Amino acid sequence: MSMVLIGRRLSSEEFTAVLTDPTAVDRLLYGDLDDDDAEMPEPELDLDKSWHGIHFPFTGTAWQVSEGAETAILGGVEIGQDGGYGPPRLLDRDTVRAVAAALDALGVETLRARFDPGAMAATDIYPDIWTIGTG
Repeated sequence: MSMVLIGRRLSSEEFTAVLTDPTAVDRLLYGDLDDDDAEMPEPELDLDKSWHGIHFPFTGTAWQVSEGAETAILGGVEIGQDGGYGPPRLLDRDTVRAVAAALDALGVETLRARFDPGAMAATDIYPDIWTIGTG
C-alpha cells in the first residue's frame, strides 16, 4: 500500500454533508462500495506519491504545518475514517483562498531553491527516490 494524495473540490452541499455526517467522505472519495456497477468518482487532483516531495519545497520542512502554503498538502481538519495513513482532510473555502495566495507569493525561485534532492533524502521525504541516479 502506498501513501497517495487525491483531492476533490466539494460543492456547498457536499461540504455541508461531510460536516454533518463524516461517513459521507467515503462516498465522495470512493463512490458506492456496495454497488458493484457504480463507478469510482474521478479525483480533481491526484498527486499520487509526490505529495511529500511537493510539501517540502512549499515549506522547506518535512512535516511543518501552520498556515498558508504549508496547509496545501498536510493541512486541513481531519474528517471521516482513517484509511490506513490517516483520515481525509477538509479545507474550507477561506483556507483554500489563503493557500492560493500564499502559493502565489512563494515564487518560482524560492521553490527552485528549496528543491534539494539531497536534503529531501536526508529528511526522509516520501517516497525514497530523491537521490536515485544522482550518485
